[in-house]
Amino acid sequence: MSWDIVRLGDFFVTTSGGTPMSSNKSYYENGTIPWLNSGEVNQGIIYKSEKFITQAGLDNSSAKIIPKGSVLIAMYGATAGVVGLLYFKSAINQAICAVMPHRKVLPSFLFAYLKTQKNVLLGKTSGGAQPNISQEIIKSLNVPIPPLDEQRRIATEIEHQLVIAERAKQAAKEQLAIAQALNAAYLREVFVENKGVQTRLGDVCVFEGGSQPPKTTFRYSKQDGYIRLIQIQDYRRDDVAVYIPENLARRFCKKDDVMIGRYGPPVFQILRGLEGAYNVALMKAYPKDNGRLDNGFLYYLLQEENIQNAVIEQSQRSAGQTGVDKDFLESRNVCLPDIATQQRIVSVVEKRLMASAKTRAVIQSQLNTINVMPAAILRQAFSGQI
Repeated sequence: MSWDIVRLGDFFVTTSGGTPMSSNKSYYENGTIPWLNSGEVNQGIIYKSEKFITQAGLDNSSAKIIPKGSVLIAMYGATAGVVGLLYFKSAINQAICAVMPHRKVLPSFLFAYLKTQKNVLLGKTSGGAQPNISQEIIKSLNVPIPPLDEQRRIATEIEHQLVIAERAKQAAKEQLAIAQALNAAYLREVFVENKGVQTRLGDVCVFEGGSQPPKTTFRYSKQDGYIRLIQIQDYRRDDVAVYIPENLARRFCKKDDVMIGRYGPPVFQILRGLEGAYNVALMKAYPKDNGRLDNGFLYYLLQEENIQNAVIEQSQRSAGQTGVDKDFLESRNVCLPDIATQQRIVSVVEKRLMASAKTRAVIQSQLNTINVMPAAILRQAFSGQI
């Protein structure tokens, strides 16, 4: 049996909402009407609202109550194109387009289908770093409408497949967490058994904060006369590189230097592997005397659980931001074996962690495959393969 194809705007009623004036407390205080913003569409299946408005707020704004079973599409900014299914009556703001329920279409079926259309919607936007999807763009979508029994079968099978994918995802995440915990346990074991001379970190190690020129000098591609400015996020992402004039660079790091993320969360990250100038959110740690403290040993020593816990606990600030207390870090007592023993420990630790990294890479590869399964399942469902 063939499926009917309809233009969304010809078949469904759509609407957007509004935001009561934030300066009027009577529109929000003691509110009982759920009110959603576009960020909350990220829930997917939307069971709750973080904010509430009053009847006065509803009456004196463009906000409107949307029925249960509506499919919501975020229209602006970072969440543009994200789709959610509303499981309760709620007001929405102007950044959400609601596709109202229709008696001939199961909400779960429409929700699943529109999730496959995110890239189609984004492809119709124009200009700007933040995409904006208009209601007219949404209304222009073509939507397949099979018989209700077929919708029900497809929606049920999609849910079944997605549950399997989610279970596999959680299992892979648990395996990664276990592998990471084993690394921490191994470092704890190494340093508990460590024998040597007690000394203050500040007596054997230099902690040197970074600097940076104004953001007006930043460039986002390599140019002659510029050097990379290393930031904390660069250690986990490779698409955010920033470059500054070489004559304005003040602090420098090499790939094997031990770097400390000063602010969080998570605070007190121990990092290495990048080369350039480094900014104020980072601090370089290096031995005062290479004959007394090995640089590799320092890298693992700062990751030891007792030091990590003590520095993180001390770093809590009254303003709510976390930052490493340099004086406190320098005052920490550590146990230093002779340099030959330090180097032997580093060699053993790195072999162990390398084996663990290979295991984690396999698990991460599996997780990457699992992460694309939901999209593949939806594509199969609407191409007749499910």
